[in-house]
Amino acid sequence: MIPVYKKKHWPNSNANLHVEQKDVEFVQLLWDQFNTLEIVGAKPKTRTRLDKRTGNTYTITQFATLTLPLLTEFHKQWYHNIGGKNIKVLPNNIIDLLTPIALAF
Repeated sequence: MIPVYKKKHWPNSNANLHVEQKDVEFVQLLWDQFNTLEIVGAKPKTRTRLDKRTGNTYTITQFATLTLPLLTEFHKQWYHNIGGKNIKVLPNNIIDLLTPIALAF
């Protein structure tokens, strides 16, 4: 599964998806898919990131969607606030949420 981060910036705001990968072509494919839905703004950006723990430098490509009420609902289903931290929890109805195509991504 790809690391797709759901972020919620403010308590009363909607959530967005943040996609960050080293595979430029895959990120572009995802951006193109979201762009057909008109839920992304800026095109993917590639940048270099230093991992302070290891000292290694990595090149990543990233983009974020617009903030949307639907993404906030997904955020509520997948993340639970436990001890002040958002912890990812698989929803009980995961079989209804993910299609075979979604699992392939």
